[in-house]
Amino acid sequence: MYFAVMWERGPAWNGSRSLPEQEQWAAHAAFMNALVDDGFVVLGGPLGDGSKTLLILNATSEQAIHAQLAADPWTRMGLLAITTIEPWRLLLGEVPGLRDAPGPRRRRAGTATAGTVADNAHPKAREIYAALLAGLVPMDVATGE
Repeated sequence: MYFAVMWERGPAWNGSRSLPEQEQWAAHAAFMNALVDDGFVVLGGPLGDGSKTLLILNATSEQAIHAQLAADPWTRMGLLAITTIEPWRLLLGEVPGLRDAPGPRRRRAGTATAGTVADNAHPKAREIYAALLAGLVPMDVATGE
């Protein structure tokens, strides 16, 4: 089952620092990349000015989402907080290879720059970004730009 999850900056977020300059950036990035590798994170990225992040997750329940994201260093530190979790289903387009059971499904997305999707991302990532994540600003995971 898929869920759309909104994360917002928490009280510990340092507004004077960029994304990769936040405390424990490397640990957070490694944690999120592992969730991609496991098939838990289908898509994710900041919206608009970056104060909110949209995640499309493949999970069994809201409780499973809370449990999984509670282990993220940034959640524990108060840098990010879940604001909404809603069941989500794809109505427009198709995403070959995605399934409803959590588990390994694809390679980790590579480095993308603003306005692009990584070359080794899921084959339908470009369509998904365009159709479902209007306003999303893809970023380079290494630099946060």
